[in-house]
Amino acid sequence: MTMEQDFKQISILILAAGDSKRMGIPKGLLKYKEKPFLLCQIDSLLEIGFSDITIVLGKEKEKYLREIPKLIDFKIVTNPFPSRGLFSSIHLGLKSISNINLRGVFILPLDV
Repeated sequence: MTMEQDFKQISILILAAGDSKRMGIPKGLLKYKEKPFLLCQIDSLLEIGFSDITIVLGKEKEKYLREIPKLIDFKIVTNPFPSRGLFSSIHLGLKSISNINLRGVFILPLDV
C-alpha cells in the first residue's frame, strides 16, 4: 500500500469553532499567503493527498461560508456550544465521521 493510499483512508477533522476573541475575527479567516488561514490548511492537506476532510465550525459558521465558498465542498459540522471547549468539537466531529473503513482520524486544531 502506498502512502497516498493510506491518506485516502484517514479522515481529517479540523477544529475551527473557537471564538477568537483576542484576534477580533475568526482565526481561520486571518490572511496567510494572501488567503484565509483555514483555506491554506485545506489546500495543503489536499495537496499531500488527504481527501476526507470534516470542519467543525461554531457561531461564525455563516461568516466562514461567506468568506470561503470552497467550504461547501467539505463536510461541515456545527458546534452549537463551542464555549464547552475543544473536546466538545472533537466529540461532534468524530460522531459525524461515518466511514467505518478508516485507518484513522487526524485531528487538527485550526491554530496549530
